[in-house]
Amino acid sequence: MRESWKMMALFLIISMVEGIAFITTTAPLTMADPDMHLPSTYALATGQSFNITRAPESHRQYDPRTSEVPSSMPVGGRQLLTGEARYLQGSVNGAKNALVESINPFDLTRNDEYATQCDRLNNLAEGERIITTPTRSNQYMFFAYIPQAIGMKFGFLTHANPSTCINYARASNLVCYLLLFLLAIAVIPTAKGIIALLGMLPLPVFCSSTLMTDGTLFAAVALFIAVCVRLMQRERRLNNWQVAALTVGTCLICFLKYVYIPIILLPWLACKALSGKQKVWYTASTVLVVGATVLCWQKFFGYNPERVEGLYAYNFNAALHNPFGTTFRILANVFLTTFNMVQSNPTLIVCLILLLIAWMFGQDARIAVPRRTTMQVYTLVGFIVFATLFLMYIPFLLTWTLPSESLRLDGLQVRYYYPILPLLVIPFIYRYKTGTKDLVTVHQ
Repeated sequence: MRESWKMMALFLIISMVEGIAFITTTAPLTMADPDMHLPSTYALATGQSFNITRAPESHRQYDPRTSEVPSSMPVGGRQLLTGEARYLQGSVNGAKNALVESINPFDLTRNDEYATQCDRLNNLAEGERIITTPTRSNQYMFFAYIPQAIGMKFGFLTHANPSTCINYARASNLVCYLLLFLLAIAVIPTAKGIIALLGMLPLPVFCSSTLMTDGTLFAAVALFIAVCVRLMQRERRLNNWQVAALTVGTCLICFLKYVYIPIILLPWLACKALSGKQKVWYTASTVLVVGATVLCWQKFFGYNPERVEGLYAYNFNAALHNPFGTTFRILANVFLTTFNMVQSNPTLIVCLILLLIAWMFGQDARIAVPRRTTMQVYTLVGFIVFATLFLMYIPFLLTWTLPSESLRLDGLQVRYYYPILPLLVIPFIYRYKTGTKDLVTVHQ
Protein backbone atom coordinates (compact mmCIF):
# COMPACT_ATOMS: atom_id res chain seq x y z
CA MET A 1 0.00 0.00 0.00
CA ARG A 2 2.86 2.36 0.78
CA GLU A 3 4.26 1.79 -2.72
CA SER A 4 0.87 2.67 -4.20
CA TRP A 5 0.76 5.98 -2.36
CA LYS A 6 4.30 6.84 -3.38
CA MET A 7 3.67 6.11 -7.06
CA MET A 8 0.29 7.86 -6.99
CA ALA A 9 1.81 10.97 -5.41
CA LEU A 10 4.71 11.00 -7.88
CA PHE A 11 2.38 10.57 -10.85
CA LEU A 12 -0.08 13.18 -9.61
CA ILE A 13 2.54 15.86 -8.99
CA ILE A 14 4.40 15.44 -12.28
CA SER A 15 1.34 14.93 -14.49
CA MET A 16 -0.60 17.76 -12.89
CA VAL A 17 2.32 20.17 -13.38
CA GLU A 18 2.60 19.06 -17.01
CA GLY A 19 -1.13 19.43 -17.66
CA ILE A 20 -1.51 22.84 -16.04
CA ALA A 21 1.55 24.09 -17.93
CA PHE A 22 0.06 22.90 -21.22
CA ILE A 23 -3.32 24.52 -20.49
CA THR A 24 -1.81 27.88 -19.58
CA THR A 25 0.65 28.09 -22.50
CA THR A 26 -0.96 26.24 -25.43
CA ALA A 27 -3.77 28.08 -27.21
CA PRO A 28 -7.27 26.73 -26.38
CA LEU A 29 -8.01 25.51 -29.89
CA THR A 30 -4.56 24.44 -31.09
CA MET A 31 -4.85 20.66 -31.42
CA ALA A 32 -5.63 17.91 -33.88
CA ASP A 33 -9.13 18.20 -35.38
CA PRO A 34 -10.51 21.17 -33.40
CA ASP A 35 -13.45 21.23 -35.84
CA MET A 36 -14.49 17.88 -34.37
CA HIS A 37 -13.57 18.08 -30.68
CA LEU A 38 -14.99 21.56 -29.94
CA PRO A 39 -18.41 20.98 -31.58
CA SER A 40 -18.63 17.52 -29.99
CA THR A 41 -18.02 19.00 -26.53
CA TYR A 42 -20.42 21.86 -27.24
CA ALA A 43 -23.10 19.44 -28.50
CA LEU A 44 -23.02 17.37 -25.31
CA ALA A 45 -22.82 20.43 -23.02
CA THR A 46 -25.88 21.95 -24.73
CA GLY A 47 -27.86 18.71 -25.11
CA GLN A 48 -27.56 18.43 -28.90
CA SER A 49 -25.67 15.14 -29.23
CA PHE A 50 -28.70 13.46 -30.82
CA ASN A 51 -29.51 16.19 -33.32
CA ILE A 52 -30.40 15.23 -36.87
CA THR A 53 -27.69 14.86 -39.48
CA ARG A 54 -27.37 16.63 -42.80
CA ALA A 55 -28.25 14.49 -45.80
CA PRO A 56 -25.54 14.02 -48.46
CA GLU A 57 -25.70 16.67 -51.15
CA SER A 58 -25.11 14.06 -53.83
CA HIS A 59 -24.26 10.41 -54.29
CA ARG A 60 -21.36 10.92 -56.68
CA GLN A 61 -19.11 7.94 -57.18
CA TYR A 62 -15.39 8.43 -56.76
CA ASP A 63 -13.31 8.21 -59.94
CA PRO A 64 -9.52 8.24 -59.39
CA ARG A 65 -8.98 9.57 -62.93
CA THR A 66 -11.12 12.70 -62.60
CA SER A 67 -11.88 13.30 -58.90
CA GLU A 68 -9.94 16.09 -57.23
CA VAL A 69 -8.98 16.15 -53.56
CA PRO A 70 -10.93 18.99 -51.89
CA SER A 71 -9.51 21.20 -49.17
CA SER A 72 -12.07 19.89 -46.68
CA MET A 73 -14.05 16.70 -46.21
CA PRO A 74 -17.63 16.41 -47.57
CA VAL A 75 -20.32 17.76 -45.23
CA GLY A 76 -22.94 15.11 -45.99
CA GLY A 77 -23.86 13.13 -42.87
CA ARG A 78 -22.60 15.77 -40.44
CA GLN A 79 -24.69 16.76 -37.45
CA LEU A 80 -26.57 20.07 -37.45
CA LEU A 81 -25.83 22.16 -34.34
CA THR A 82 -27.34 25.48 -33.33
CA GLY A 83 -25.32 27.88 -31.22
CA GLU A 84 -22.86 30.73 -31.13
CA ALA A 85 -20.66 31.09 -34.19
CA ARG A 86 -17.53 31.47 -32.11
CA TYR A 87 -17.99 27.91 -30.81
CA LEU A 88 -19.05 26.33 -34.10
CA GLN A 89 -17.01 28.04 -36.84
CA GLY A 90 -13.25 27.72 -37.09
CA SER A 91 -13.09 30.77 -39.33
CA VAL A 92 -14.53 32.79 -36.43
CA ASN A 93 -12.67 31.38 -33.41
CA GLY A 94 -9.27 31.01 -35.08
CA ALA A 95 -8.90 27.29 -34.34
CA LYS A 96 -5.67 25.72 -35.59
CA ASN A 97 -5.69 22.15 -36.82
CA ALA A 98 -2.24 20.68 -36.12
CA LEU A 99 -0.77 17.25 -35.65
CA VAL A 100 0.13 16.62 -32.02
CA GLU A 101 3.66 15.74 -33.13
CA SER A 102 4.02 19.16 -34.76
CA ILE A 103 2.94 21.07 -31.65
CA ASN A 104 5.79 21.99 -29.32
CA PRO A 105 4.26 22.79 -25.92
CA PHE A 106 7.53 22.15 -24.08
CA ASP A 107 9.01 25.61 -24.54
CA LEU A 108 6.23 26.87 -22.20
CA THR A 109 5.91 30.10 -24.17
CA ARG A 110 2.47 31.65 -24.53
CA ASN A 111 2.74 33.03 -28.06
CA ASP A 112 0.52 35.40 -30.03
CA GLU A 113 -1.63 32.48 -31.15
CA TYR A 114 -2.97 32.10 -27.61
CA ALA A 115 -4.00 35.75 -27.37
CA THR A 116 -5.47 35.76 -30.90
CA GLN A 117 -7.69 32.77 -30.27
CA CYS A 118 -8.90 34.13 -26.93
CA ASP A 119 -9.69 37.54 -28.47
CA ARG A 120 -11.67 35.97 -31.30
CA LEU A 121 -13.50 33.59 -28.97
CA ASN A 122 -14.46 36.42 -26.63
CA ASN A 123 -15.60 38.77 -29.42
CA LEU A 124 -19.02 39.99 -28.25
CA ALA A 125 -20.14 40.90 -31.75
CA GLU A 126 -19.73 37.31 -32.87
CA GLY A 127 -21.33 36.06 -29.67
CA GLU A 128 -24.62 37.65 -30.67
CA ARG A 129 -24.74 35.68 -33.92
CA ILE A 130 -26.54 32.34 -33.61
CA ILE A 131 -26.06 29.90 -36.45
CA THR A 132 -27.12 26.41 -37.48
CA THR A 133 -24.31 24.60 -39.23
CA PRO A 134 -23.18 21.03 -40.05
CA THR A 135 -20.35 19.86 -37.80
CA ARG A 136 -18.28 16.74 -37.12
CA SER A 137 -19.75 16.43 -33.63
CA ASN A 138 -21.16 12.98 -34.45
CA GLN A 139 -17.94 11.38 -35.70
CA TYR A 140 -17.39 9.72 -32.29
CA MET A 141 -20.03 8.64 -29.81
CA PHE A 142 -20.92 11.24 -27.20
CA PHE A 143 -19.49 9.09 -24.35
CA ALA A 144 -16.00 10.23 -25.32
CA TYR A 145 -16.78 13.86 -24.51
CA ILE A 146 -18.37 13.55 -21.08
CA PRO A 147 -15.24 14.82 -19.22
CA GLN A 148 -14.88 17.88 -21.45
CA ALA A 149 -18.62 18.64 -21.43
CA ILE A 150 -18.66 18.76 -17.62
CA GLY A 151 -16.14 21.61 -17.59
CA MET A 152 -17.82 23.48 -20.43
CA LYS A 153 -21.23 23.17 -18.75
CA PHE A 154 -19.73 24.59 -15.57
CA GLY A 155 -18.48 27.53 -17.61
CA PHE A 156 -21.95 28.10 -19.06
CA LEU A 157 -23.52 28.01 -15.59
CA THR A 158 -21.01 30.54 -14.24
CA HIS A 159 -21.48 32.80 -17.30
CA ALA A 160 -17.78 32.59 -18.18
CA ASN A 161 -16.55 33.86 -21.53
CA PRO A 162 -15.94 31.26 -24.29
CA SER A 163 -12.16 31.01 -23.88
CA THR A 164 -12.61 30.39 -20.15
CA CYS A 165 -15.36 27.81 -20.83
CA ILE A 166 -13.01 25.94 -23.16
CA ASN A 167 -10.22 26.04 -20.59
CA TYR A 168 -12.65 24.69 -17.97
CA ALA A 169 -13.40 21.85 -20.39
CA ARG A 170 -9.68 21.22 -20.82
CA ALA A 171 -9.20 21.19 -17.05
CA SER A 172 -12.04 18.72 -16.46
CA ASN A 173 -10.60 16.49 -19.19
CA LEU A 174 -7.24 16.58 -17.41
CA VAL A 175 -8.87 15.78 -14.05
CA CYS A 176 -10.59 12.73 -15.57
CA TYR A 177 -7.24 11.55 -16.96
CA LEU A 178 -5.55 11.96 -13.57
CA LEU A 179 -8.32 10.12 -11.71
CA LEU A 180 -8.32 7.17 -14.12
CA PHE A 181 -4.56 6.76 -13.88
CA LEU A 182 -4.60 7.10 -10.09
CA LEU A 183 -7.13 4.28 -9.98
CA ALA A 184 -4.96 2.22 -12.34
CA ILE A 185 -1.91 2.66 -10.08
CA ALA A 186 -3.95 1.76 -7.01
CA VAL A 187 -5.59 -1.31 -8.57
CA ILE A 188 -2.66 -3.00 -10.31
CA PRO A 189 -0.95 -5.32 -7.79
CA THR A 190 2.55 -4.92 -9.23
CA ALA A 191 4.43 -2.85 -11.84
CA LYS A 192 2.96 0.30 -10.32
CA GLY A 193 6.02 2.31 -11.30
CA ILE A 194 5.68 1.31 -14.96
CA ILE A 195 2.01 2.30 -15.06
CA ALA A 196 2.86 5.62 -13.38
CA LEU A 197 5.64 6.17 -15.93
CA LEU A 198 3.24 5.65 -18.82
CA GLY A 199 0.80 8.09 -17.26
CA MET A 200 3.46 10.78 -17.01
CA LEU A 201 4.40 10.65 -20.71
CA PRO A 202 4.05 14.16 -22.17
CA LEU A 203 1.98 13.28 -25.25
CA PRO A 204 -1.03 11.68 -23.49
CA VAL A 205 -0.91 14.36 -20.78
CA PHE A 206 -0.94 17.02 -23.50
CA CYS A 207 -3.89 15.34 -25.23
CA SER A 208 -5.79 15.29 -21.93
CA SER A 209 -5.11 19.02 -21.48
CA THR A 210 -6.98 19.74 -24.72
CA LEU A 211 -10.49 18.83 -25.86
CA MET A 212 -9.18 15.66 -27.51
CA THR A 213 -10.34 12.19 -26.44
CA ASP A 214 -6.99 10.40 -26.79
CA GLY A 215 -5.90 11.05 -23.20
CA THR A 216 -9.10 9.60 -21.74
CA LEU A 217 -8.81 6.53 -23.96
CA PHE A 218 -5.18 5.99 -22.92
CA ALA A 219 -6.05 6.27 -19.22
CA ALA A 220 -9.14 4.06 -19.56
CA VAL A 221 -7.11 1.31 -21.25
CA ALA A 222 -4.48 1.56 -18.51
CA LEU A 223 -7.18 1.15 -15.84
CA PHE A 224 -8.67 -1.81 -17.70
CA ILE A 225 -5.24 -3.47 -17.89
CA ALA A 226 -4.79 -2.91 -14.15
CA VAL A 227 -8.17 -4.51 -13.42
CA CYS A 228 -7.34 -7.50 -15.63
CA VAL A 229 -3.99 -8.05 -13.89
CA ARG A 230 -5.80 -7.90 -10.54
CA LEU A 231 -8.30 -10.49 -11.79
CA MET A 232 -5.49 -12.77 -12.95
CA GLN A 233 -4.25 -12.97 -9.34
CA ARG A 234 -7.67 -13.06 -7.68
CA GLU A 235 -8.46 -16.29 -5.81
CA ARG A 236 -12.22 -15.74 -5.37
CA ARG A 237 -14.69 -15.95 -8.22
CA LEU A 238 -16.57 -12.84 -9.30
CA ASN A 239 -20.30 -12.76 -8.76
CA ASN A 240 -22.71 -11.96 -11.58
CA TRP A 241 -22.98 -8.28 -10.65
CA GLN A 242 -19.22 -7.90 -10.77
CA VAL A 243 -19.07 -9.59 -14.17
CA ALA A 244 -21.79 -7.21 -15.37
CA ALA A 245 -19.76 -4.24 -14.11
CA LEU A 246 -16.70 -5.56 -15.96
CA THR A 247 -18.81 -5.87 -19.11
CA VAL A 248 -20.12 -2.31 -18.82
CA GLY A 249 -16.62 -0.93 -18.28
CA THR A 250 -15.28 -2.81 -21.29
CA CYS A 251 -18.13 -1.54 -23.46
CA LEU A 252 -17.42 2.06 -22.46
CA ILE A 253 -13.77 1.69 -23.53
CA CYS A 254 -14.83 0.22 -26.87
CA PHE A 255 -17.25 3.12 -27.38
CA LEU A 256 -14.33 5.56 -27.10
CA LYS A 257 -12.70 3.95 -30.16
CA TYR A 258 -14.05 0.81 -31.73
CA VAL A 259 -10.73 -0.50 -33.04
CA TYR A 260 -9.54 -1.32 -29.51
CA ILE A 261 -12.21 -4.01 -29.09
CA PRO A 262 -9.62 -6.87 -29.08
CA ILE A 263 -8.79 -5.96 -25.46
CA ILE A 264 -12.03 -7.66 -24.43
CA LEU A 265 -10.10 -10.95 -24.65
CA LEU A 266 -7.75 -10.03 -21.82
CA PRO A 267 -10.01 -11.20 -18.93
CA TRP A 268 -9.78 -14.72 -20.38
CA LEU A 269 -6.42 -14.94 -18.61
CA ALA A 270 -8.24 -14.82 -15.26
CA CYS A 271 -8.55 -18.47 -14.23
CA LYS A 272 -10.04 -18.39 -10.75
CA ALA A 273 -11.85 -15.05 -10.91
CA LEU A 274 -13.97 -16.02 -13.92
CA SER A 275 -15.48 -19.39 -14.76
CA GLY A 276 -15.68 -20.64 -18.32
CA LYS A 277 -19.38 -19.73 -18.56
CA GLN A 278 -18.74 -16.28 -17.17
CA LYS A 279 -16.00 -15.66 -19.76
CA VAL A 280 -18.32 -16.70 -22.59
CA TRP A 281 -21.16 -14.56 -21.19
CA TYR A 282 -18.87 -11.57 -20.72
CA THR A 283 -17.37 -11.80 -24.22
CA ALA A 284 -20.67 -12.42 -26.00
CA SER A 285 -22.46 -9.66 -24.08
CA THR A 286 -19.70 -7.15 -24.81
CA VAL A 287 -19.60 -7.95 -28.51
CA LEU A 288 -23.39 -7.79 -28.83
CA VAL A 289 -23.77 -4.55 -26.88
CA VAL A 290 -20.89 -2.80 -28.63
CA GLY A 291 -21.90 -4.10 -32.05
CA ALA A 292 -25.58 -3.18 -31.71
CA THR A 293 -24.85 0.24 -30.21
CA VAL A 294 -22.26 1.14 -32.83
CA LEU A 295 -24.50 0.00 -35.69
CA CYS A 296 -27.44 2.03 -34.38
CA TRP A 297 -25.26 5.09 -33.80
CA GLN A 298 -23.72 4.92 -37.27
CA LYS A 299 -27.08 4.39 -38.94
CA PHE A 300 -29.06 7.14 -37.22
CA PHE A 301 -26.55 9.64 -35.79
CA GLY A 302 -22.96 8.86 -36.79
CA TYR A 303 -20.74 10.54 -39.37
CA ASN A 304 -18.29 8.52 -41.43
CA PRO A 305 -15.57 10.90 -42.60
CA GLU A 306 -14.05 10.41 -46.00
CA ARG A 307 -11.35 12.42 -47.72
CA VAL A 308 -13.28 12.67 -50.99
CA GLU A 309 -16.97 12.00 -51.58
CA GLY A 310 -17.45 8.40 -52.67
CA LEU A 311 -13.94 7.30 -51.61
CA TYR A 312 -15.21 4.93 -48.89
CA ALA A 313 -17.46 3.02 -51.33
CA TYR A 314 -14.69 2.89 -53.95
CA ASN A 315 -12.07 1.53 -51.53
CA PHE A 316 -14.55 -0.89 -49.95
CA ASN A 317 -15.45 -2.39 -53.33
CA ALA A 318 -11.78 -2.55 -54.29
CA ALA A 319 -11.02 -4.43 -51.07
CA LEU A 320 -13.83 -6.92 -51.75
CA HIS A 321 -12.52 -7.58 -55.26
CA ASN A 322 -8.94 -8.07 -54.04
CA PRO A 323 -9.10 -9.39 -50.46
CA PHE A 324 -5.63 -10.96 -50.46
CA GLY A 325 -3.94 -7.85 -51.83
CA THR A 326 -5.80 -5.68 -49.33
CA THR A 327 -4.82 -7.95 -46.44
CA PHE A 328 -1.18 -7.88 -47.54
CA ARG A 329 -1.29 -4.08 -47.78
CA ILE A 330 -2.64 -3.77 -44.25
CA LEU A 331 -0.10 -6.27 -42.90
CA ALA A 332 2.74 -4.38 -44.57
CA ASN A 333 1.62 -1.22 -42.79
CA VAL A 334 1.12 -3.05 -39.48
CA PHE A 335 4.79 -4.06 -39.46
CA LEU A 336 6.62 -1.39 -41.45
CA THR A 337 4.60 1.79 -40.86
CA THR A 338 4.34 0.97 -37.17
CA PHE A 339 8.13 0.57 -37.00
CA ASN A 340 8.59 3.85 -38.87
CA MET A 341 6.22 5.65 -36.48
CA VAL A 342 8.06 4.32 -33.45
CA GLN A 343 11.58 5.08 -34.70
CA SER A 344 10.57 8.63 -35.64
CA ASN A 345 9.13 9.43 -32.19
CA PRO A 346 11.79 9.96 -29.46
CA THR A 347 9.25 9.74 -26.62
CA LEU A 348 8.08 6.31 -27.71
CA ILE A 349 11.66 5.11 -28.08
CA VAL A 350 12.55 6.31 -24.57
CA CYS A 351 9.43 4.65 -23.17
CA LEU A 352 10.26 1.31 -24.80
CA ILE A 353 13.87 1.52 -23.58
CA LEU A 354 12.65 2.15 -20.02
CA LEU A 355 10.30 -0.84 -20.29
CA LEU A 356 13.21 -2.98 -21.46
CA ILE A 357 15.37 -1.80 -18.54
CA ALA A 358 12.53 -2.60 -16.13
CA TRP A 359 12.29 -6.08 -17.63
CA MET A 360 16.05 -6.68 -17.39
CA PHE A 361 16.58 -5.43 -13.83
CA GLY A 362 13.20 -6.20 -12.30
CA GLN A 363 13.32 -9.99 -12.45
CA ASP A 364 13.07 -10.42 -8.69
CA ALA A 365 9.96 -8.26 -8.48
CA ARG A 366 8.13 -10.22 -11.16
CA ILE A 367 5.70 -13.04 -10.39
CA ALA A 368 7.07 -16.55 -10.94
CA VAL A 369 4.68 -18.71 -12.96
CA PRO A 370 5.00 -21.90 -15.05
CA ARG A 371 6.06 -21.90 -18.69
CA ARG A 372 2.52 -22.69 -19.80
CA THR A 373 1.22 -19.56 -18.10
CA THR A 374 3.88 -17.31 -19.55
CA MET A 375 3.21 -18.66 -23.05
CA GLN A 376 -0.52 -18.04 -22.65
CA VAL A 377 0.07 -14.49 -21.43
CA TYR A 378 2.59 -13.63 -24.14
CA THR A 379 0.52 -15.22 -26.90
CA LEU A 380 -2.75 -13.52 -25.98
CA VAL A 381 -1.16 -10.11 -25.42
CA GLY A 382 0.70 -10.41 -28.71
CA PHE A 383 -2.51 -11.34 -30.52
CA ILE A 384 -4.40 -8.39 -28.98
CA VAL A 385 -1.67 -5.95 -30.01
CA PHE A 386 -1.57 -7.34 -33.55
CA ALA A 387 -5.36 -7.42 -33.93
CA THR A 388 -5.66 -3.85 -32.64
CA LEU A 389 -3.04 -2.60 -35.09
CA PHE A 390 -4.74 -4.46 -37.93
CA LEU A 391 -8.14 -2.97 -37.12
CA MET A 392 -6.56 0.47 -36.65
CA TYR A 393 -5.39 0.58 -40.27
CA ILE A 394 -8.69 -0.48 -41.86
CA PRO A 395 -10.52 2.88 -41.43
CA PHE A 396 -7.58 4.75 -42.95
CA LEU A 397 -7.57 2.37 -45.90
CA LEU A 398 -11.28 2.94 -46.53
CA THR A 399 -11.75 6.65 -45.78
CA TRP A 400 -8.45 8.43 -46.24
CA THR A 401 -6.14 6.60 -48.66
CA LEU A 402 -6.39 7.57 -52.32
CA PRO A 403 -5.92 4.83 -54.93
CA SER A 404 -2.28 4.53 -55.98
CA GLU A 405 0.48 2.03 -56.63
CA SER A 406 1.90 2.70 -53.16
CA LEU A 407 1.32 0.30 -50.27
CA ARG A 408 1.37 3.08 -47.69
CA LEU A 409 -1.88 4.02 -45.96
CA ASP A 410 -2.47 7.71 -45.26
CA GLY A 411 -3.67 9.48 -42.13
CA LEU A 412 -1.88 7.56 -39.35
CA GLN A 413 -0.59 9.60 -36.40
CA VAL A 414 1.67 8.52 -33.57
CA ARG A 415 -0.93 9.25 -30.88
CA TYR A 416 -3.02 6.32 -32.11
CA TYR A 417 -0.36 3.89 -30.89
CA TYR A 418 -0.19 5.10 -27.30
CA PRO A 419 -3.24 3.18 -25.95
CA ILE A 420 -1.41 -0.02 -26.90
CA LEU A 421 1.47 0.75 -24.52
CA PRO A 422 -0.32 -0.35 -21.29
CA LEU A 423 -0.73 -3.81 -22.83
CA LEU A 424 3.05 -4.15 -22.91
CA VAL A 425 3.10 -3.95 -19.11
CA ILE A 426 1.56 -7.42 -18.73
CA PRO A 427 4.50 -9.49 -20.06
CA PHE A 428 6.77 -7.62 -17.64
CA ILE A 429 4.76 -8.81 -14.65
CA TYR A 430 5.44 -12.54 -15.02
CA ARG A 431 8.60 -14.59 -15.28
CA TYR A 432 9.11 -18.29 -15.94
CA LYS A 433 9.96 -20.59 -13.05
CA THR A 434 9.85 -24.37 -13.06
CA GLY A 435 7.66 -26.10 -10.53
CA THR A 436 5.26 -23.27 -9.71
CA LYS A 437 1.54 -23.78 -9.54
CA ASP A 438 -0.27 -22.80 -12.73
CA LEU A 439 -1.88 -19.37 -12.43
CA VAL A 440 -4.09 -19.06 -15.46
CA THR A 441 -5.86 -21.29 -17.90
CA VAL A 442 -7.24 -19.64 -20.99
CA HIS A 443 -9.43 -22.54 -22.11
CA GLN A 444 -11.40 -23.62 -19.09
